[in-house]
Amino acid sequence: MEIIEESFGLPRGWMDGIVSSSTNTASSYETRVLTPRQRIFLDLLDELPESEADNLLKTLEEKKQYYNMIYEEIRKKKAQNAS
Repeated sequence: MEIIEESFGLPRGWMDGIVSSSTNTASSYETRVLTPRQRIFLDLLDELPESEADNLLKTLEEKKQYYNMIYEEIRKKKAQNAS
């Protein structure tokens, strides 16, 4: 749950209902309107066993890091070729 909270800019404990409504304000985190696709993703994630949800989130984070690494490699290569 912490990864979801962090990804969506929510305070720690928000998804668990630990954070009180007084801290649940637009000033304490970015208010986001979820797209239909994001709602579907969260609904599917909620139906998974915790261990599988954690594995999925870890896999997605690893893919994000991998794509960022590839992007940086391509960017550097293009900059190198341009000079």
